Order: sequence, then C-alpha cells, then structure tokens
Amino acid sequence: MNESRTVADRVYGEMRDKILSGELGAGMRLVQRKLAIEHGASIIPISEALRRLESEGLVICHAGLGAQVKTWTPDDVTGIHLLREFLEGATSRLFAEKASPAECLTLKELGQRYDECLAEEDPMVMIRADIDLHLYIAKHSKSPTLAQFAENLCTITITMKNALWRSKKQGPRPRREPGIHDALIAAITTRDPDAAEQAARAHAREALDVFLCHMGSEALSAESI
Repeated sequence: MNESRTVADRVYGEMRDKILSGELGAGMRLVQRKLAIEHGASIIPISEALRRLESEGLVICHAGLGAQVKTWTPDDVTGIHLLREFLEGATSRLFAEKASPAECLTLKELGQRYDECLAEEDPMVMIRADIDLHLYIAKHSKSPTLAQFAENLCTITITMKNALWRSKKQGPRPRREPGIHDALIAAITTRDPDAAEQAARAHAREALDVFLCHMGSEALSAESI
C-alpha cells in the first residue's frame, strides 16, 4: 500500500502539472488504461490520483463513463471569483492586523515583481507572479485554514487563466497596467484592516470583470485549446 501511495503521489503530481500548464486541456478525456501506460502505473494509483484531482476541482469523474479535465464556464469563473472575493478580503484584513514590517516589505517587492512580469511574452509568468502575491498574503494571515483554501482557489485560477490564454478562439492576452495591486498593498501595509478588506474585494471584482470580458460567452473546453 505504501508503494501504491508513492506511485499515486507521482502520477497525481505529473497530471496536476500537465493540467495547470494546459498540456491536458479543459474537457480532455482521461482514460485510465491509457494513463496507466503513459505513467507506468497500475489502475489503482491512477484512480487515486484522479480522485485527488477531482477533490481539487481540476477533474470531473463520471460514474461508469470515465473522467475528464474540468471544462470552465462563465458561471464557474464567476463562482470562483466570488469565493476569492470573500476569502481574500478576510486574509488581507488579517495580514494588515498581524504582518511584521519585514512581511510588509516583501509584499511590496512582490507587487514590484508582478509589474516587471507584465512585459514577459509568456502569460504564465504574469499569472504566477500574481498568484505568488495573493498566496503570500494568505500564508501570512496567520490562519492556516484560510491559507489552505486560498491555495486551492489559486490552483483553480491558474488552470482557468491558462486555458483562456491558450484558447485559439480568443484574441491577444489582455493588457494589464502596472500598479493594479498598489491600492491593496498600500491598504495592507499601512495597517488599515477595513481598507485592506475593501481593497482586496474590489481587486477580486475587477479581476472577474477582466476575465469575463476576454472569455466571452464560450466555455473553455478541449475544442478551444
């Protein structure tokens, strides 16, 4: 059993990386026998890996019909961003209340790094810099439970954004201006919990508007990747 779990961990990690990178596109079917051959594993660890990916919201398993990578609809995107709005409002409030001067300085540096990444050709560089900043706030809110929820939502956000930017039906990636995190960072680092929460929620709503604008009414599925 220990060996099986080790194989399942490896398969889970490999498949998760492929989903996050877009190599396994939204809507793509995941056939266990084929996956077993590709990963050099038996069906048992493949099944375990799929269940773990399903628990993270990255895969959908249909009883008797197999599994597929999650297809993202505008309603899915809206729901995830609404959750992020409440969650990031809470973690930003806690960060403003509890963060040390050194942690505030690091947050400012993460904001500067995001701005520098806007010039990169690979949109994933910008996406990961954005996620790093928000995860830093969550992890230093001093609430492990909230931090874990934030990490799960950020994982889903990476997948959705990568699917969008890789979609052939979409135009060029949206242009983002430097300083989009400035209001949030200023509110947090001036130790104003109310302003920090409001800024975080406003930032999440703006991110939703931008995403839906570039997504349009189409679901992000394998056919558009």
